[in-house]
Amino acid sequence: MIWVVVGYSQSYALPQLLATYGQPTGIWLRTFSAVADTDGGELPFFLLLYYQQQRFLARYVGFTYEQDGQIPMCPQQASGALWLWSSGREMTLEDIAHVGVGGFSIDELPDYCLLEEATNWSIEQFYQTFVQPDNQACLETPVELW
Repeated sequence: MIWVVVGYSQSYALPQLLATYGQPTGIWLRTFSAVADTDGGELPFFLLLYYQQQRFLARYVGFTYEQDGQIPMCPQQASGALWLWSSGREMTLEDIAHVGVGGFSIDELPDYCLLEEATNWSIEQFYQTFVQPDNQACLETPVELW
């Protein structure tokens, strides 16, 4: 397995990744309902895009704030990282988390929610929305989910 931090590279910006590789096989979200007082209320969020056939996982990390009981996640400005594995090897999200590289471990896996459960968005709706390079859409999840 190879782990690569791509940061804010335009080549791996969310719309570019979606345009290049198509609709993901699975999408998971993670955020927090509260954080330590030292960060001014800023909440990190994580977006996982799983591409089973292409053998990679992309993770986008961004920051947000709670607004009226909702946590908006706007991944357009999030930074990215990739996990890639060799052909002939099937890797589930659990397998990748067990490897434990790049700050993604099995301990945090239960804190992720499927896109559909967290937002009522389908993977197709996510793809059609975020493949557009100039979109300003945000995913919203209720604070009590986290």
